Amino acid sequence: MTGEAVTETRINAILAVLDPSAEKQAALERALVLAKCFGCPLEAFVSIYDQYLAGTRFADSPGLEQAREALKASSEEWVRSRLKTLDVRGVELAVHVGWGPPCAETILDRAKTSGADLIVKEARYHPRLERALFNNTDWNLLRGFEGALWLVKPHGWPQSPVILAAVDPSQEHWKPGGLDARILELADSMAQVLKGQLHVVHAYPLISNSILTIVAIPGAAAYPLEVSAEDVEGQYKDELEELLAGRQIEGENIHFLPGDPRDVLLERSESLGANLVVMGVVARGPVKRMMLGSTAEQVLDALRCDVLAVRVA
Repeated sequence: MTGEAVTETRINAILAVLDPSAEKQAALERALVLAKCFGCPLEAFVSIYDQYLAGTRFADSPGLEQAREALKASSEEWVRSRLKTLDVRGVELAVHVGWGPPCAETILDRAKTSGADLIVKEARYHPRLERALFNNTDWNLLRGFEGALWLVKPHGWPQSPVILAAVDPSQEHWKPGGLDARILELADSMAQVLKGQLHVVHAYPLISNSILTIVAIPGAAAYPLEVSAEDVEGQYKDELEELLAGRQIEGENIHFLPGDPRDVLLERSESLGANLVVMGVVARGPVKRMMLGSTAEQVLDALRCDVLAVRVA
């Protein structure tokens, strides 16, 4: 499918979140690649905290303050030692050590201060109970960050990555100018700067030919309406074609498949050997930062590749 080129989405500043407990910093390595490609500044950020050095509002001392500063200084030295092992040429690089529990709020505050519109962080497996309680840093970042969040899985990065954009134009949030447009623009930009292959996947519901009963007015007679699987498929296909109009995506790279979005996305990412899945997350409910109702929450741990998530409230 061809047409007019779509404006490239720019990344203006990147925040790489380091893990002081890990020797290999996959998030920092991935962020360096992106900073070079986009020509944007990168900040390597690590948050440290020791409850015995924290003090309290009414019980602090110059000694505790000195100990905190010494710990911060040694942590910064550790970050810079990691940077010495990497190729940082051509990157506007800063290092910041924050004081506070390494949680989502700490990261979000630093992203706001640094002006980052992309956070890169290594993802870890999380027990089901912890995920259900919504108290995990990764999930809270998905809920709280209005920019893009790149969650890195522990694997290598090829010279020509396979990038898979997961879209669903049938949803209200995915209408023109909405979440799907952001997903495609970001995925296309990544494919261009990383010299990768862009694929698009859309899963639509699989139904058998059936009769639906429609009641226009409660208590009135019911009117049967025949709905065929072909009708459903055609409607979803039309919506996908409308979404992709004007985008330079080859037909064989468009994957329009029946089935559950979770299953289709996992299968297609495996069969294509995807290195990155770009997908959307939707904050739902009265307290939008407390809940996510999206395929992302179902597949993040299951996907073997990196995930780049964009959010809509």
